[in-house]
Amino acid sequence: MRSIGLLAASVWLAAAAAITPAQPDDTKEPPRRAAKDPARADRVYAAIDRKDWPQAERLLLEQIDAGEGGFVPYYNLACVSAVTGRGDEALEWLVKSVERGFSDLHTLRRDTYLNRLRDHPGYRALIDAWPEILARRIDTDVRLAREFFGGPMHEERDEGLRIVVLSSFDEKARAQARREIALVDHWARRTLFPGMMEAPESKDDPWVTVVLPRREGFVKWSVLTYGPASLTGAGAVGGAYSHDEKRLVSQDLGATLRHEFLHVLHWRHTTRLGQRHPIYIQEGLCSLVEDFDVIPDPAGAGGPDLIVPVSSWRTNIVKRRERFGSLPTIAALASMPHERFVASSPLANYAAARTLFQWLDAQGKLGAWYAHYTANFDADPTGVRSFEHVLGVPAKDLDKAWRAWIRALPEVPEEITRGMASLGLEVEAGDGDGCRVTAIGPPEPGRLGRRPSSARGVEGEVRLGDVIRTIDGKPVREMAEMVRVLSGYRPGDTVRLEIRRGRSIEDVAFKLIAKP
Repeated sequence: MRSIGLLAASVWLAAAAAITPAQPDDTKEPPRRAAKDPARADRVYAAIDRKDWPQAERLLLEQIDAGEGGFVPYYNLACVSAVTGRGDEALEWLVKSVERGFSDLHTLRRDTYLNRLRDHPGYRALIDAWPEILARRIDTDVRLAREFFGGPMHEERDEGLRIVVLSSFDEKARAQARREIALVDHWARRTLFPGMMEAPESKDDPWVTVVLPRREGFVKWSVLTYGPASLTGAGAVGGAYSHDEKRLVSQDLGATLRHEFLHVLHWRHTTRLGQRHPIYIQEGLCSLVEDFDVIPDPAGAGGPDLIVPVSSWRTNIVKRRERFGSLPTIAALASMPHERFVASSPLANYAAARTLFQWLDAQGKLGAWYAHYTANFDADPTGVRSFEHVLGVPAKDLDKAWRAWIRALPEVPEEITRGMASLGLEVEAGDGDGCRVTAIGPPEPGRLGRRPSSARGVEGEVRLGDVIRTIDGKPVREMAEMVRVLSGYRPGDTVRLEIRRGRSIEDVAFKLIAKP
């Protein structure tokens, strides 16, 4: 029962927070009388642990009255009713949980709290109807997403991945987003989850809605979900996957989309296994696919390209922490509570987790580690013993080897500094498909500090407000990608820019200059 978490949401660059699952329009909630209480869920599980069923039931009813937890208290009331021998009542609560978004057949079949309900004819009928339940659930989720985010959204269903992508972007940007998803899927199947989507139980996986909205829709969602602080500074949220809602929302079509989509695959795998991995594993693995090099199909047969995770701005954070002696040990990182990981120096903790798994991947040991860890999860849910096993290094020497590897990593440019290759433009994050040009060149002499509204290239021109999508075919959907791509050039090089100007796409040849 505790495998269904109230905080089943992952957030890129920010603290995780509960996301209330979507509800069908015909679901009627009781009037809310109890005040919201974030600690009530802990008291529920404490009562369940000590088998105080009356207390657990009272607290769960309070959760429902307060509108807390979406489908979770309904499902848990089904468990409490079943374990206390009230089959009809348990089935009623279970149906209500399904009406409010519960769709995890793997958990339903495995949950021992429901054992006394298995022979109930209503339970068997519910299981038989599960394919229809999943179909109705995704149709409802898509409708609710369209209503919430608004505006025209292109819909594309992927039967193999069991996702529906709703995108506000044009066809070229949608194609790039599909490629990002395919790259992550191929890497995950090859490295972490071999055979997962080919397994017979994949048909029981709930569908996931992937929403790629325009800026205004994303801002609305972010503020309502996480508050105004989610839009700026260190607490800015780039996107999130809610496993309860089965919904992924991403502001950009690059690093955030890749990170959150790997969460989709990881949650699917762990749900099938009945495991809840620590936060450092969840975020460390998913951060790996934020930055990578693409290697064309090594077999040269036109197969999927491969990705190789590389160092990023997160690596610089880890190098600084290692230098100043504040890098946590592997054991400390592995045992860090969820609340501390996301609330106390979250950027530093994300960076440490990513670099730890990058270290494994660089040695070709990531897949072996994950296989050993999931096979031995009950014996060691922290994963530390699996590090010892696959690396052949005792725990006392793991940190020494990890820190030595970190020290040898080069610093990664985080901004275009003096002398580096530059476009000679000022840009900022755009609407998710590229970086927007906000200023061009230095002020023009004799024009009271005014700047030009355009800049001539070798071919074509760049205008104020243009969105730069790619440089020589390499996507630059956000500032970190822009810096990473430009760092591979020298002043004087000529590059081709793909630019979105309103609804048109322009191709511009542009000569790079040294940043003054």
